[in-house]
Amino acid sequence: MIALQKPNPKSYLKNIGHEGFTLIEILVALFLIALVLTSFTMSGSMFDPHRKLEEALDNLERAVRFSQDEAVLRNKIVRIQLDGTTDPNAFTVEYSAKSDFILPSKIFDEQVALDSYNQEELEAKQKKVESQFNKVREFQEDPLEFDDQVRIIGVATTLTNNLQVYTKSSIFFYPSGEKDGAIIVLANGEEFATLSIEPFTLDFKRNFYRIEGGDIDDEFFANKAEEFYKEWLSWND
Repeated sequence: MIALQKPNPKSYLKNIGHEGFTLIEILVALFLIALVLTSFTMSGSMFDPHRKLEEALDNLERAVRFSQDEAVLRNKIVRIQLDGTTDPNAFTVEYSAKSDFILPSKIFDEQVALDSYNQEELEAKQKKVESQFNKVREFQEDPLEFDDQVRIIGVATTLTNNLQVYTKSSIFFYPSGEKDGAIIVLANGEEFATLSIEPFTLDFKRNFYRIEGGDIDDEFFANKAEEFYKEWLSWND
C-alpha cells in the first residue's frame, strides 16, 4: 500500500516567491505601467497644438502639388483660396471655367489697384474674377477646414506684392506649370508656422517660431506676420 505524504503548508508558502510574483511586486508593476502611460498621454497632449500646425501644413502642401498638376492637365488657371474670415479658417481648390481666362493681375496688387481704379470699379472687377472659378470636385467640394486651434494670420504672394491679413487670399497656378511664389503664416496660441512656396519648383520651406511674452492679440499676430513677410522678401531678392 502506497502511503500519501501530507503536504507541508510552510513549504508551499515558502515556494510562492520563487514560482511567481508577490502581490506587492504586481502592484508596483501596475503602478509603473500606469505612470508611463500617464506620462505618454501628458506628453502627447502637450505637443498636440504643434501637431495640428503640422497637419495644416501637410494639407497645404498636398493642395499645392495637386493644384500645380491640375492647372497643367486642365490647361486652365487653378487657385488655392485661403479664407481667414471663417470659423474655423479653411481653404478651397478652384479652377477657372474658361481656358482663355486671363487673370487681371492689376487688381491683386493693392497699390496698383488703388492707382488704377476707383473703389466701385475695383469691386466690380474682383466680383467678375470670383465668378470665373469653380471648386475642384476631385479634391474636395467643401472647404477644407483647419483645426480650431489653427488660424490663418496672413498670406503674401508674388502677385499681390503685399501681406494680406485676416482675409481671403489666393495663390494662382498656371497651365505653364508656374505658380505664384507665396508665404503663408499660421498660428495657434503657442507658436507660429510659416510655409514658403517656390514659384517654379515643388520645394517648400517650413519654419516654426515660439510665441513669447507681450500682449498676444490680433495686432501682435499681424505684426509678427509682417516680420516673417519681410524676411521672406529678403530671401527672394
